[in-house]
Amino acid sequence: SDSTDPRKIQKYQLLLPHVPAPGFGYGDTDADRVDFTTPQCLRYWSGGEVDGHAMVTRGDTTPGSLPFPKPKWMTNFWRWHGDYSICFSDGTLWAFDWESMAWSTVKIMNAEIRHATFPRDILVSMRDAPDCMRLVRFLPDHEHCTKIELRTFTFSLSGMDK
Repeated sequence: SDSTDPRKIQKYQLLLPHVPAPGFGYGDTDADRVDFTTPQCLRYWSGGEVDGHAMVTRGDTTPGSLPFPKPKWMTNFWRWHGDYSICFSDGTLWAFDWESMAWSTVKIMNAEIRHATFPRDILVSMRDAPDCMRLVRFLPDHEHCTKIELRTFTFSLSGMDK
């Protein structure tokens, strides 16, 4: 859904300081951050300092598929059930599996992205719906926003025993 309601716009603008920067996500605590901007090697941040790193594998080996998300097009990362970190990168939904330390793309079943996502878009959790996230786009930008576009996504694991 889209909205030009100033109260709704302000509600989402107030979330901005609480959302990790583009290319970053939450670590094991709300104070920890994970830097995904080099998708082949994650860096962990704690207390404002790099606390470690981990090498990553690509998950999707289908010919013609992208091996990793494009760093300059990443939104922030949304943590799902502690097992996955999810972002959009240039219109593709990506999931990082913390158990296998691998990237994969996610098929969108209940919504359609007709245009690329941008780093200034944010992913936020839905209150009382742990399996839903919302993509928020501020138009024309965060500071001068006159319209927001909202897309909601529901996640479930299919064909997996988790």
